[in-house]
Amino acid sequence: MLLGSAIGLAFFFEDDVKQFAVKTINTYIKSEVKVGEIEFSFIKKFPSASLEFKNVLAYGTTESTNTDTLFQFGSIFMEFNIWSILNKNYTVNKLSFEEGAVNLLIDEDGKENFIIWKESEETTDVQTDLKLSLSSVHFENVAFQFENQIKQLFFSNYIHQLELNGAFTSNNYDLDFDTKFQLINYQQGSTTYVENRTVELSAVFKIDRTTNVYTIKNAQLTYDRLPFKIDGSIKNLESGMDLDLSIASDNVSIPAIIQLLPDEQKNTLTAYQIDGNALFNGIIKGLVTDSQSPSINFNFQVEKASFIHQESDVALHNISLNGSYDNGSENALRTSKLALENINAKFGKGSINGGLTLTDFNDPSYIFNGNLTLFLEELIPFMNVTALTDVKGQLDIHLQTKGRIAKLKEFTLDDWKKAQTKGEVVLTNVNFKLKDKPQEYKNISGNLELRNNDIKASNFKGQISRSDFNFNGTLNNLIGFLFSEEQSLKMDASLRSKRIFLDELLLSDKSTPTDSAYQLAFSERISFYLDCKIDSLSFSKFSFSSAQAFVSLQSKVLKASGVSFKTMQGEATGNLVVNTATKGKVVMTSEAQLKHISITDLFNDFGNFGQQTITAQNLKGIADCDIELYSEWTPQLILDKKSLEVHADLKIEKGELINFASLEALSDYIALSDLKHIKFATLSNQIIIKDERIFIPSFDINSSALNLKLEGSHSFENDINYKFQLLLNDILGNKAKAARKKQSEFGQIEDDGLGKTQLFIKMTGNLSDPKISYDTDALRSYWKEGLQNEKKVVKSMLKEEFGLFKKDTTLKSIPDRSTKKQTFEMEWDEEENQSRPKDVKETETEKKKSKKSGFGKFIDKIAQPNENEFEE
Repeated sequence: MLLGSAIGLAFFFEDDVKQFAVKTINTYIKSEVKVGEIEFSFIKKFPSASLEFKNVLAYGTTESTNTDTLFQFGSIFMEFNIWSILNKNYTVNKLSFEEGAVNLLIDEDGKENFIIWKESEETTDVQTDLKLSLSSVHFENVAFQFENQIKQLFFSNYIHQLELNGAFTSNNYDLDFDTKFQLINYQQGSTTYVENRTVELSAVFKIDRTTNVYTIKNAQLTYDRLPFKIDGSIKNLESGMDLDLSIASDNVSIPAIIQLLPDEQKNTLTAYQIDGNALFNGIIKGLVTDSQSPSINFNFQVEKASFIHQESDVALHNISLNGSYDNGSENALRTSKLALENINAKFGKGSINGGLTLTDFNDPSYIFNGNLTLFLEELIPFMNVTALTDVKGQLDIHLQTKGRIAKLKEFTLDDWKKAQTKGEVVLTNVNFKLKDKPQEYKNISGNLELRNNDIKASNFKGQISRSDFNFNGTLNNLIGFLFSEEQSLKMDASLRSKRIFLDELLLSDKSTPTDSAYQLAFSERISFYLDCKIDSLSFSKFSFSSAQAFVSLQSKVLKASGVSFKTMQGEATGNLVVNTATKGKVVMTSEAQLKHISITDLFNDFGNFGQQTITAQNLKGIADCDIELYSEWTPQLILDKKSLEVHADLKIEKGELINFASLEALSDYIALSDLKHIKFATLSNQIIIKDERIFIPSFDINSSALNLKLEGSHSFENDINYKFQLLLNDILGNKAKAARKKQSEFGQIEDDGLGKTQLFIKMTGNLSDPKISYDTDALRSYWKEGLQNEKKVVKSMLKEEFGLFKKDTTLKSIPDRSTKKQTFEMEWDEEENQSRPKDVKETETEKKKSKKSGFGKFIDKIAQPNENEFEE
């Protein structure tokens, strides 16, 4: 019966209510509004009567937006008191907006698209029976968007529900405000401050329309699960607002705060489990206008928070701090200050304490003072550093720094370099390895004094694998070098070491030293000057002791000057240059002076100088040597043999030549047993290595096997070209007869006038199949030289006997050879011990010759020419 009455009343009053509603809308609203249909009901909003406008659409009011949607709703309800309807008193008590969207715009010219109400002058003479006496406004499922193109401000949200209740027509009333909405986006310029946050607000506003003051009592704001309490007042002014608000929270979840961060910053924290709560309170007070901002002052406190690296389970725990923020005397960013005081935390077995202050958020400055005790086995995993493994050790850090930050969100290397920094880092028992590298860094300790961007190291010592070091000096721009690939490091220091194994330091991977997996490269970003003293150093087979040098590195070129050390049972001095400036090539040059060096050790330690012709197994003796060396290598220290050049002035004493294949090829003429092990008192010569050949200038060997003169060349592929000058009586005498194979294949012979006959032999081809023949070219040169000497002898005789050529100072006195001239003797067998009887005539002749005057000697000389005088 009641339902039937409601339907009947609705039908009876529907036309009147519609007519008054449409008339009122047209009276007060100037924007074009389209309505799908209008329906009056006593049931839908019972116990109120309602007038529903369906599919309502309105356009913007500016010329540029009059075809754009200002708002649209699925339904707009006007609610009336039923008894007022019966008395034809059409007073609207409540408005409801459902399933819609609102788009508000202030364009670049400052024109607003939402001024839909007619000016008061336009409605003065209009009479209507529809009145507003609102006590409630309701929004449900409404998308709201606002854009201010002048201020580049954009704001959008989605209102799930908004309920406003109060005596809106009264000058003083309490407004109950209850809403839940999704804050989709808040953007200023190109910066997005808020995105997709859920907001709930429940508050009571005491409205005083005479003073335009809105007092807030016990407002409960939840911002993405973060609870806040708000009290205070807001006063509306023509130019803005005057705020006096207090905001507090007793239990703010730190994980919830992190969720408010932008995705980029939030994603960097995904490896960590963060827990804890914070409490804070603050005051916002002052004018809010286009040119003024209120004073903001907040205090906050964090206790028992934790920060856990989930993979390593290393934790920064028991975190506590006190903080404050205020925007200063000018209520602006440039006078703002953030202070974090009494920072305390436990980091595994270590601890952190200190304080941080930030000022001037337009041009931010900072001051930090802190003390840290850190254990590297906990710190490195916590910082997610993967380049280091097997890390252990302790760092004690005291740091004081102040400077400026170019961007508040990003602390850069340039900011650090411009800062004023001092402090100290003490390392104790630090151990680590570099990933995929074989070296072990062990027992590292020392003091590092921080001087802005530089570091002074004192007693910085430790081990790299089996090598030890003690380093003292200054490293300029170390921080920049470590954190930027464009920054360089300069170093001025001293290095002391008891033992260095260079093989291990140069290994580039986990191969053993026998794999020769070396990698020699210098960074163009590093330059240094080192005063080095090393008790012992070894590399491959090379080793030395009591070494010192001044080593510098500039532009990928290493220079070692004033080098001195003991090695190979002797001493060495010199200079070394290692140039890696050309990609893929290492150029080494050296000048060295070696004193009393074991020749065996010399060849052995230097890898036989890159050749196998004469090696450490072939030589013994004590050498003095001046060496100039040029060579090219790969970064893996593989020698380019074609590049090798060596100039060596060599003197060997107490020498031995053992199993030297080149001499053994003479075994057809000399006993092989004698050639296998030749001993000599002193050997002096210059050795030249170039174009993969060894060049040996002419020199004399006076040895246990024979006396000879030798010169020639020998390639790294054993191609040879040797020339020998021998004495015939050495070959035919006791030294060679036991193994003599040939007795008549020497070619021509030459008597030197002193009873010694010279043989000239050459050896060519390859050492595996040498070709031995008589050296006629050498013989011809010898005769030619002899002829010149004979001419001088004749002139000397004429000078002595007749006084001729007195002005020729090159002429020398003729020695008396009468006591030196001997009869040629040859022994063929061990049993043939008796010499040939002298010819009586020959003896008589000699006696007569000895009695002749100088002129007689001259005549005899002319009458008995030697073979030299008949050779061209």
